[in-house]
Amino acid sequence: MKIEHPQKVVVVGGGYAGAMAAVRVAGRARRGAEVTLIDPRAELVQRLRLHQAAAGQKVRSYNLSKLTGRKVTNVRGEAYEIDTARSLVRVRGSDEHASIPFDFVILATGSTIDAESVPGVSEHAHSLASPESAARLNDALSELPEGSVAAVCGGGMTGIEAASEFERLSAAAGASTPAAGIRVVTWNLWWRFGRWRIEPRPYVRFCSKPSRTSVGCRRSGPTKA
Repeated sequence: MKIEHPQKVVVVGGGYAGAMAAVRVAGRARRGAEVTLIDPRAELVQRLRLHQAAAGQKVRSYNLSKLTGRKVTNVRGEAYEIDTARSLVRVRGSDEHASIPFDFVILATGSTIDAESVPGVSEHAHSLASPESAARLNDALSELPEGSVAAVCGGGMTGIEAASEFERLSAAAGASTPAAGIRVVTWNLWWRFGRWRIEPRPYVRFCSKPSRTSVGCRRSGPTKA
């Protein structure tokens, strides 16, 4: 199929992948392309650094319009429908761009946290899914009484880095503050044989004062959630 006019490319999602895709398509399209990036936020969410925000550190923000440059049209809104019959992406929250025509769509909305499948998560757990949730976690950590245990479910890079930052937060707080008594353990939450199970991760130590604090847990067999 030959397309005479510049190809209209709509990127849904302005995270790392979406922003980079928009920039690369706009810069490398052979005959030019009209690239539109749709995201509700004006700033790039550095999701890989939200554990630092949860630990009270300042994380640098980047304006999406400046980051993607003049070749990309940024639309602040939420894409709620991709109409393939009419080749339109419908957007709410943006009066000027209620419907955006496309020749191609790149879907880069990323992942979300499912807080409903595991009992108790929505009522008692926090996540690192957004700047708002990271801020709520930071508030919750600062209010924990001495001797509390912060359990990090997920022993991948985000979980390990989060546990490390929370341990440093505890060590730096000093004995006079509640955060000084927080112990952090990492767990791996996984689905097997029709039910959720929790498995402790191998013991990992990140502390600057090993005799006082540590991050991790002992290796043992899986237990029922």
